[in-house]
Amino acid sequence: MADDGNDGDRLPARWLTRRTVLKAGALGATALGAATAPRWPLLGGGTVAARQVKTLAERVDVADRAFERGERRGAILADRAGRRVLVADRNAGAGQFVSEPVALGFPLTHLGLHWDARSGGGQIQVSARVSADGAGWGDWLTPALDAAAGEAPNGDAFGALLAVEGARFVQCRVGLDGSGGAAEVRRVSVTGINSVDGEQIVTRVAVPGVAAAAPKPSLVTRAAWGAYEGYRYSGSTERWPREYARWRKVVFHHTATANGYADAAAQVRSIYYYQAVTQGWGDIGYHALIGNDGRIYEGRKGWEGDPVSLDLIAGHVYRCNTGTMGISMIGDFSYATIPAAMLDAGARIAAWACAARGIDPQGSGAFTRSDGTVTTVANIPGHRHIASPAYPTSCPGDTGSSQLPNFRQRVATIVAANVATATPTRTPTRAATATVAATATRTPTKPPTATRTPTRQPTATRTPTRLPTATRTPTRQATATSTPRPSASPTTPPSTGTALPTQPPPSPTATVAPAAYRIAGSGRSANSGSSYAVFDNNEATFWATTLAATAPVSAYVYVDLGAIKPIGAIQWVFGAEGLAPEMRIQVSTNRTTWSNLTAAPFAGGPVGQWQEIRPVLSARYVRWYFGNPTKIAQIGGLAEVKIRP
Repeated sequence: MADDGNDGDRLPARWLTRRTVLKAGALGATALGAATAPRWPLLGGGTVAARQVKTLAERVDVADRAFERGERRGAILADRAGRRVLVADRNAGAGQFVSEPVALGFPLTHLGLHWDARSGGGQIQVSARVSADGAGWGDWLTPALDAAAGEAPNGDAFGALLAVEGARFVQCRVGLDGSGGAAEVRRVSVTGINSVDGEQIVTRVAVPGVAAAAPKPSLVTRAAWGAYEGYRYSGSTERWPREYARWRKVVFHHTATANGYADAAAQVRSIYYYQAVTQGWGDIGYHALIGNDGRIYEGRKGWEGDPVSLDLIAGHVYRCNTGTMGISMIGDFSYATIPAAMLDAGARIAAWACAARGIDPQGSGAFTRSDGTVTTVANIPGHRHIASPAYPTSCPGDTGSSQLPNFRQRVATIVAANVATATPTRTPTRAATATVAATATRTPTKPPTATRTPTRQPTATRTPTRLPTATRTPTRQATATSTPRPSASPTTPPSTGTALPTQPPPSPTATVAPAAYRIAGSGRSANSGSSYAVFDNNEATFWATTLAATAPVSAYVYVDLGAIKPIGAIQWVFGAEGLAPEMRIQVSTNRTTWSNLTAAPFAGGPVGQWQEIRPVLSARYVRWYFGNPTKIAQIGGLAEVKIRP
């Protein structure tokens, strides 16, 4: 079993650098209906068959010699490194170029325009018109700007998706105005999308299990709207690994796409493909999207079986993604009014987030962007209100913005009603699959104006539960507050030595424990999820192996203190039951030779109950090593760990 290396520290933000290649991909209808989760859904609901339909996609570039074949008026051609480019004529004022018709290989549902251009003060506008037969043409359509040049990973400027149901032919038009300075277009690309008629793939997906804790409204899961999860991966590695930080603001968006759609799920599938593949993010940038059918659609992938995971970092506002939740109304509300059903649906998911994180829907406060600038803004701001002045946007449209006070009132009403009727519930726990997490991470150079930009910089999400002190009589080996139960047939872990000495537990009057060490880094076995889960200060998340065709033989997760330090207490808590038939705690100074701290292995423990051993030693690394003598499908379940002097 190979060590995948260091999962890393929580603190540094890592920037997206990978450029993705456009390819035909996925999405579509599913065997599932909308997943109903009246309360926070947890894993343990099992898996069901789901139908994913690959998105048909084709990209055609209009560039170089194609500029010679099109029609030009007031636009001139110039050579740049042996290629022809369009340049504004400074003496002619406004000019334009119209391409030859471009034929695509299938009828479209959506069209994305993106272009490689340079401006020195001149104006550039890219439009398109479509035809079903190449003879009769519709009106010219100019998309809203979704991402300025350099904001998306592949560097192009991107227009918002255009709805072009049934179109097979496209013409591009480039408007150039050099009166204010230079303007140059090197390429215009047409990405045709059909999110309905692609290849169907049947797979099994996790569904929400038992419910607990904060109220979460019913929503349409990724499985239910047909997300092809292959778009998020390069091989077995996530293109955009998931990270978490406590939400402090709930940001209100619109997608700037068409309003008159009949299939909201198809809209979400197209947006997903466009953002994940064409623009190169590796996933959709919003946490939740609201359809004109009044339903909430799950956005960015979070914990398995927990749609719209609490504190998940998405990519919806440049430099403001860490600490914010993004909700987007599907449509263009620059002038149109957001329907009441959409506002109500958005208010339900926003109210859940506000209640879970103690956010006053009608309040305001300071927010620190990832570049260190501070803005004072409403707790539920529009995208335009929280965005950096260096990256302005019109989102969520003038009319959409005017409806924000009403939206905040709807959210506040729901929160107040929930508080009035709430009864205490225990903290939720997940009881199965941990996600595949990659060590490679990515973040954008400068995210999209109207949508997303992950600048992922996780922070602690909650104050850890007060830890119990040991009260049992000490033995020659380390003791625990919950008695370890030896397995009937223990698995022998590698590179272990003799059990190390321990110290007696404190007297019953000793109530103040030394502060826990800061975790400098971490790692885990290659068959398991992210080690960050064991020190994210969130007992509702946990580390475990990923599901595979065969049961794991063993697995481990470790934390790094950054240097050899004295250790007086090792504490841990489980977030899932039944996943630890055998567990040993080991220490090392070099991550090569490990020593067991107890003669016999532990066998799990109650969810939510902290356990502790008190060794007398110094070490840099502490490892939880799990065996699997009973050959269960998944092992782990470790939620949080603390190492104290």
